[in-house]
Amino acid sequence: MRKTTLGQKIALLLFGLLLGLILLEIGLRTAGFVFTYLQERDNQRSLKDRNEYIILCLGESTTAIGGKNSYPRQLEKILNDRNLGTKISVINKGIVGTNTAAILSRLEEYLNSYQPDMVITMMGINEGMGARNYEDTAEVTPNFFLSDFRVYKLFRLLWDRVHYNIKLVVKSRSKTKEVEEILTLAGKAMTGNRSSQLQQFFDNIPEETAANIKRGDQYFDQDKWEEALPFYRKASESSPGNINILITIATCFRELQRFKEGRDILRQVLQLDPRNPEIYVELGNSFRDQHEWDSAEVFYQKALDFSPGLSRTYLEWGQSYRMQANGKRAVEMYTKAAEINQKDISAYILLAHIHHTMGNYDETEKMYQRVLKINPAYDSAYAELGRFYDWRGRTKEAEISCKKAIAINPENELAYAELGDIYKTQKKFDQAEEMYKKALDINPLNNIAYRILALWYIRDGRFRKAEKLCKKILLVDPQHDKALGMLAICYQAQGNPDLADKYFKKTDGLRAQFYNPTIAKNYLKLKKLVTERGIQLVCMQYPMRKVENLKRMFSETEGISFVDNEVIFKEALQKKNYGYYFTDCFAGDFGHCTPRGNRLLADNIANNILPVISENSLPVSGNN
Repeated sequence: MRKTTLGQKIALLLFGLLLGLILLEIGLRTAGFVFTYLQERDNQRSLKDRNEYIILCLGESTTAIGGKNSYPRQLEKILNDRNLGTKISVINKGIVGTNTAAILSRLEEYLNSYQPDMVITMMGINEGMGARNYEDTAEVTPNFFLSDFRVYKLFRLLWDRVHYNIKLVVKSRSKTKEVEEILTLAGKAMTGNRSSQLQQFFDNIPEETAANIKRGDQYFDQDKWEEALPFYRKASESSPGNINILITIATCFRELQRFKEGRDILRQVLQLDPRNPEIYVELGNSFRDQHEWDSAEVFYQKALDFSPGLSRTYLEWGQSYRMQANGKRAVEMYTKAAEINQKDISAYILLAHIHHTMGNYDETEKMYQRVLKINPAYDSAYAELGRFYDWRGRTKEAEISCKKAIAINPENELAYAELGDIYKTQKKFDQAEEMYKKALDINPLNNIAYRILALWYIRDGRFRKAEKLCKKILLVDPQHDKALGMLAICYQAQGNPDLADKYFKKTDGLRAQFYNPTIAKNYLKLKKLVTERGIQLVCMQYPMRKVENLKRMFSETEGISFVDNEVIFKEALQKKNYGYYFTDCFAGDFGHCTPRGNRLLADNIANNILPVISENSLPVSGNN
């Protein structure tokens, strides 16, 4: 009997492997065909007409609200009225208050359920402006003949999953290593001869230090971290080793998302006082704000090891759970903080907030009442309770609560703004205007008050008042993009196109400079998911906004249709007033559309997508 040579063994092995891959490919294609057939059969059963062309609209409240007058509903009617020979079905999946990440999380479910031929998006406004410059996050995916094989796609999918898990492990190990390094550093400091209290407190803080701390605190209390830093640094220079100042500097870096700089300072502080629980709490906060939950817990627990009765640790740990949408655990942590210090108002306020979020309204009211029992003169609690009552439709109680807040503190802007809302609901417009103006006198950046007042002034043709209001805001914050946009609207409404154009350009330049990279990343993911199925993607810009900023999201725009709503709305506002097209001005230069505004949107979309629909007038079957 002839012995099988090594070459023959390798050949047989390769043949077996090839045969296995062929059989796997056949199996995958058969399974895919069966799945697609069953899915398409069920989908066709749910449709009234086999020849429907399906359009899926994704977005936030600007897409969702309006009922039969929303832009998706009007778009469907416009397209079907044009007798294209194909019935058009437009599905409105806009969600109030959502964001791009949440939209993406539901995308595949929608694509599988509705099998659309086209997807229209208008999204990103709820994320606001980012704090960093735009970063290109596109990944280049090679396209070659193997990509048509199901086996290749299967192994690519498995590899992507493995690669993703490897990256998570590497990232986790990197963070774990950093945590271990910090704990080792603290351990070494504890075995040294340093006194844990040696430099933490000063009985007599130098006058220069105290003055700089006071200036820093003024900015810190306004969340102006960048402005606060120079004063705290000067304070630290005049009182080197003051741990409280150094921890505050680290907090500023964390709020500015400069996590490494903040943790570098905390490492230095640990060498001065390795048993100080406040240092570990701030380390926990630093990792928490990077969503490194496990690392954060290590330091929160370490803080409790040194000081089990430090209620602040439980408050910050509770915030970590709240950020993870774990309301139950957040309540547990806040409750522990309240048990440790039964007069800790902040614990009960946070409990009121989380119970409200969870829909536990009786508990929400009890927490506010508990705060007021501890401190009957706490005006902020009355103002928040008034807002809660108003939200629950208990208008009379809301008004009484807000007035109590103002009686205690005539500078309570929230109470004035809330009273403005209450009077507006009651159609007491003069009283409402007075309350909003008082709120703005206290804080020109009060969003609720300025947006409502500005809209009222523009609707009523009181452009000078609107202009004055916007300029007041810009004196406080020259880069307030919404105030700049509203000022442009004012000048346009007054028939001053040159000034309007000047402020539109300022607004566009500001937004282009600070565009949120997270939105760009989510748009790229959306493009990949949609176009891989052979579905036409249409990306629509908001009214008044430049479509170029939307195009910047993509390193490659091939296969995407863009809808520009800037020019058409600016031209429309030269003929009709702002209130004709918008119900509010939440975004500054635009807001939620009236039925007429949504009609303008729908007409513009229809004109842009008609050529695409005409090219493929029958539905694309078998999208998978």
